[in-house]
Amino acid sequence: MGKMERLPNSTLLDSKYLEGFIRSHQAQRTIDSMKTGISDSGLNLTHGRFSELMVPFAPPPEQKRIVVKIEELFSELDNGIAALKTAREQLKIYRQAVLKHAFEGKLTAKWREENADKLESPEQLLARIQQEREARYQQQLDEWKAAIKAWEVNGKEGKKPGKPTLPKDSELNTDLAPTILWELPLSWQWIKLSELLQNSPQNGLYKPASDYGSGCQIIRIDNFYDGSIVNAEKLKRLSVSDDEIATYGLQAGNLIVNRVNSIEYLGKSALVRQLNEPTVFESNIMRCSLIARLVSNEYVTLYLNSTSGRKELCKNAKHAVNQASINQTDVGNTFVPLCTMEEQVLIAQEISGRFDIVDRTLTDIDLQLHKAETLRQSILQKAFSGQLVPQDANDEPAVELLARIQARREDTKTKSTNKTRKAK
Repeated sequence: MGKMERLPNSTLLDSKYLEGFIRSHQAQRTIDSMKTGISDSGLNLTHGRFSELMVPFAPPPEQKRIVVKIEELFSELDNGIAALKTAREQLKIYRQAVLKHAFEGKLTAKWREENADKLESPEQLLARIQQEREARYQQQLDEWKAAIKAWEVNGKEGKKPGKPTLPKDSELNTDLAPTILWELPLSWQWIKLSELLQNSPQNGLYKPASDYGSGCQIIRIDNFYDGSIVNAEKLKRLSVSDDEIATYGLQAGNLIVNRVNSIEYLGKSALVRQLNEPTVFESNIMRCSLIARLVSNEYVTLYLNSTSGRKELCKNAKHAVNQASINQTDVGNTFVPLCTMEEQVLIAQEISGRFDIVDRTLTDIDLQLHKAETLRQSILQKAFSGQLVPQDANDEPAVELLARIQARREDTKTKSTNKTRKAK
C-alpha cells in the first residue's frame, strides 16, 4: 500500500474503497477538523476543504481486494449485530410477558394451591380495606384536631386547616370492574386505586425556568422509566421555599405518575425508593401515597408499568395537540388486581428475579454491540494500513503509479503550453 495522498483521479480510486476509508475514525477525525462554524448546527464543510483529505492510496487491484474483504467481514458483523438487536427486542417482549402472567395470577398459581388456608375471600379483603381506611381517617382526624389547636393558638392566622373526609364504605363495583381484560383467580379482586391511597393524588410544583440552577433537587418526567428513578445523581435543582418542600417533598415509598406527556409516555410510573436529600417533583407529575398495610408499593408500581396497567391508567386520557393528560380522578379510578399482601410480595420478588436476569442480559448485549462497533473500526484500521489483505507483487506499486500519472500530467501540461505559444 502506498503513502497517504490527496484524492487522485477518480478512475484510480474505487468508490467503495473511498467510502470505507471515510467511515473510519481516522478519516472522521480529520474531516471534523476541516469543518468551520461555532455550533453543531452551524458547522459546514466546503468542497475545497474536503478535497484536501489525505487518502491511503493502494494499487487499484489491492483496493478491490480490500473492498471485497471489508464487505465479507462487515456482512458477518452486521448479521451478528442484527441477532443481538433482535434478542434485545425479544427481551423487552419477555418483560411484558412476565408482567402479564404475574397479574393474571399464573406466576403464583402453585403457591396458592399450597397455601389455600392463607387466602382471603373478596369479602374479607374488602372488610380489611375498609378497616384500614377508617384507621387512616381516625389518624387524619387526630392530626386535624392538633392543627386546629395550633391555628387557634396562633390567633387563627392563615387558612383554617380543612377537616378530612370520612371514607365511604368500600364496594366491589362488580359491574365496573374490567373483567373484560382477564379473569382473576378466585381469591383476587379488582379494586380501584383510590381505595388503596392514603389521600388524594397531588400534582407537582411549577416553577419558571429562571428558578432552576441551584437549591433543592427536583424530579422531572425524564428522570424515571420502567418503574425506577434513573440518574438520580444528575437531577436538576431549583430554588424552593420551606413551605414548598413541605407540600411537594417526596418520601421513600411514594408512587409518582407522569400525568402530562405524549401518549407514548403518559402514565409511566416509578417508585421512590431512596432519597439522600430533600427532593420535590414537577407539575407534570402526580404523587400518590399507598396504604402500606394494604398493598405492596413494588407490586402496584410493577402493575402500572405493565402494558395492561398503563392502558387501564390512561383509559380516560384527554388528548390535545402532541400530548395527552390524566387527572387525579383518572388515577383513582384505575383498577388494580389485588391479592393478599403475602402473595403481592411474592409476585414482586418473582418478577424482580426474572428482571434481574433480563437486565444483566441487556447489559451484556449492549457490551457486545459496543465491541462490534470497535471491531468494525479495527477492520477499517487494518484495511487502510495494509494489514487486511495480502499484497500482490504483480501489482504496480502505488508510488510508481502515482509518479507515472504525475509525469503524464506534467507532459500534458507542457504540450498544452507549447500549443498556446505557437498559437500566438
